[in-house]
Amino acid sequence: MVTSLSLPAAEVWHNYRGRADCENRIKELKEDFGLDSFNLYSFYATEAAQGFAMLAYNLMSTFRQAVVVRAKIQLMLTTLHQQVLAVSAFWHHDPNQNKLLLAVS
Repeated sequence: MVTSLSLPAAEVWHNYRGRADCENRIKELKEDFGLDSFNLYSFYATEAAQGFAMLAYNLMSTFRQAVVVRAKIQLMLTTLHQQVLAVSAFWHHDPNQNKLLLAVS
């Protein structure tokens, strides 16, 4: 990392650590939610559309953090959609417990 700060290396690392994943989130918003490709006639309409896209992104991120905790890597939302949401499934009613059976290996 290159910086013009005159702080010790540990403090520079601590300050920039929180922003380390920002570029991945911006890329995800652009690729998965199309935030770089919409522009509506009105500023307020564009702002509202972006607000809804951010809400959808936050809901999907919460879902990813809550449900896909076993993954060793952080999945992009497109991959998450293909592996989790776009999968056929059915309920198996067992006398002891209900199970959701997914059509994945």
